[in-house]
Amino acid sequence: STGDEGGDMRVVLGSYHKQVTGIEWTPGEPAATLFAFTPHLASVKASACCGKYLATAGTDETIKVYNMEKLIDLGELHFHNGTITSLGFHGTSHMFSAAEDGQICIWRTRDWERLTSLDAQEAVLDMSVHSSGRMLIATYRNRVIRLWDLVKGRCSWKKNLPQRGEHVIWGCTPETEFVVAAGNTVSCYMDGEATFTLEHEAPVLAMVAIEQFSLLICGTADGKLHLWDCTDGGQTAVLRGHDERIRGLEWCEQDGDLYLVSATSSGMLKMWEIVSPKLLRFVQEDNRDCRVTTMCMGKPKPVVPPIKSKSTTKKKPKKSILKPGAENVTQHAATPQVLTKAISKKKSSKKKPKKSSVV
Repeated sequence: STGDEGGDMRVVLGSYHKQVTGIEWTPGEPAATLFAFTPHLASVKASACCGKYLATAGTDETIKVYNMEKLIDLGELHFHNGTITSLGFHGTSHMFSAAEDGQICIWRTRDWERLTSLDAQEAVLDMSVHSSGRMLIATYRNRVIRLWDLVKGRCSWKKNLPQRGEHVIWGCTPETEFVVAAGNTVSCYMDGEATFTLEHEAPVLAMVAIEQFSLLICGTADGKLHLWDCTDGGQTAVLRGHDERIRGLEWCEQDGDLYLVSATSSGMLKMWEIVSPKLLRFVQEDNRDCRVTTMCMGKPKPVVPPIKSKSTTKKKPKKSILKPGAENVTQHAATPQVLTKAISKKKSSKKKPKKSSVV
């Protein structure tokens, strides 16, 4: 999810067939393909974008990093010894990666150095970084959820779940601090205890929380979009968005309006305008015809063209320092000669030593 800063909306898709596709998709305009290539040796499982940077990873245990503003490849990162399951950014300064080897790595984007690792010796299924950058929530294969203190670098709280939490995100209200999806059930937690339990007819595969409307949107395997109120846990609307599994949900703010993008496993993309907590208005759709496994969204700042050199710009005439009324007097090329004459007069005005008189 991104705010209203930056340029146009860009959607990045990762597929089962090792491909990464980036499109520029502005409301009311057709989608334009920015890039489509195969950077990985196996299927892409995770992706994240912070506007400036894009990161993709998958079963080849490699993280690929790109500059989204200049559309250039920055290289790859190696550390994990298992499938990388989740990626995330905190601003543009740090990136987080989680994998089945139990490691959650923290990378500094300035030089892409790995600062530290949070190890629980159990496969990480999903993670989410808090907006403050002080906390991180992660779910594990052994049905445990852990809250990591990023200031002290240690686990501050953990809890056993009734089912494996496949997806986890931070909530948007005090009543819903974080949300965990396990099968058909979505649980909202506050102070470590479940406050609301949201039931669906099919497994939940994607979730987004929208603070402006205190809204939680869940995408399920039967193609439906479920809208929930995060303050009381009530369902506000159910929408038949797609005919296939919804693999990804992302939202973005553009020109003061909120837009939701949903992606199915077959590559069908749909854009919705979030009008109210009870209403999504269909805007447009685009078909990418690929087996989508992950989706992220960003708004990179437009590249500013280089400023022209000073030699090509006309200099403004400086204000005259002459007496009032002489502003229109122009200095000609003969001025340096006048200065040299004045200097020569000063030199000649020096007193010559008197000749000693002979008495």
